[in-house]
Amino acid sequence: MSLYAEYLKERENKTIIESENGFITYQIFDNGICYIQDIYVIPEMRKSGLTTSMQNAVIEIAKSKLCHTLIGSVCLDTNEPTRNLQILLNDGWQLDKIGGNMIFVHKKINGVV
Repeated sequence: MSLYAEYLKERENKTIIESENGFITYQIFDNGICYIQDIYVIPEMRKSGLTTSMQNAVIEIAKSKLCHTLIGSVCLDTNEPTRNLQILLNDGWQLDKIGGNMIFVHKKINGVV
């Protein structure tokens, strides 16, 4: 576990899955919701399937914790928020709400009883 991963866990109760090409941060709540906060993949590895692979790893962890819903967000102040939102919508995420400069989306997790 990296020092940054330890920091996230201690300070914000968030978990990170890291590789040399990217990372994903998430938090599991007691109400059956898993919030994916950040996904980053280095530019040369984008469109390689790494994002999907990391998301699927989080989904499997969330299922094991009996989560039924994923929540994600797009910050309007980041680079290419329209592209980021389109990627999520194309992957089956649905609009949830807007708060300040954030757009929140959700997706049901299949296979959770």
